[in-house]
Amino acid sequence: MVFAVQSLLCVFFSFSFPASLQWAADTAKPSKDKGKNKEHHKFWNKTNISLQLLNIAAQAADLYSTERALKPGRVETNPILKSRPVRFGLKCGVVIPVSIFGSYRLHQEGRHNAERLLPVVIAVPSGVAAGFNFRF
Repeated sequence: MVFAVQSLLCVFFSFSFPASLQWAADTAKPSKDKGKNKEHHKFWNKTNISLQLLNIAAQAADLYSTERALKPGRVETNPILKSRPVRFGLKCGVVIPVSIFGSYRLHQEGRHNAERLLPVVIAVPSGVAAGFNFRF
């Protein structure tokens, strides 16, 4: 369920707005000497690195807490994630790269607020799931 929500939110943020739509606060200002548009920041700045690390930490906490909760003999209720390799593969091979790629695409299109919001939106369900798993 968490994976489905994360995937849908990522797809929504990546493809729901037309590429020509830019938010007023994030539009690039023309350079005085060349007349070309210049970006406000590089993609891998402190903010984006911190947000992507937050997402990675939330995914890791979800994986750890799930493994911890399943050790005493409990079972995974999500039929897709019952297998340990599938669980790790989806988190490490799909969710995290999709978050980074989606943020980068939003950055390229000039939607810098959405670029910063995407890793948070993907990290929150995993953080909530980790919190629920730590109850056991």
